[in-house]
Amino acid sequence: MKFYLETTNYNQFEFLQDNREVTQNHVKKIASSFEKYGQLVPILCSKLNNGKLYIIDGQYRFSAAKNLNLPIKYSVHDNLKGDDVTEINVT
Repeated sequence: MKFYLETTNYNQFEFLQDNREVTQNHVKKIASSFEKYGQLVPILCSKLNNGKLYIIDGQYRFSAAKNLNLPIKYSVHDNLKGDDVTEINVT
């Protein structure tokens, strides 16, 4: 049973200013894992009024999947905001 969506339309996603800076070394590690296991955990997004999806958590997973031209697995949570990034990453 799937609880997430998938797309290869990478342009519909935006990073938040509150997201951690993406380092290519870490993206390469995640991409290596994706090649072996696939993307097991979807990225968390919040939808904007303009139709774009803000990445609340998962910018590394997004970058790894995009680099490999794999579909992005994601879920949309309208009640999440940029301030939630820290709490999500801690828990």
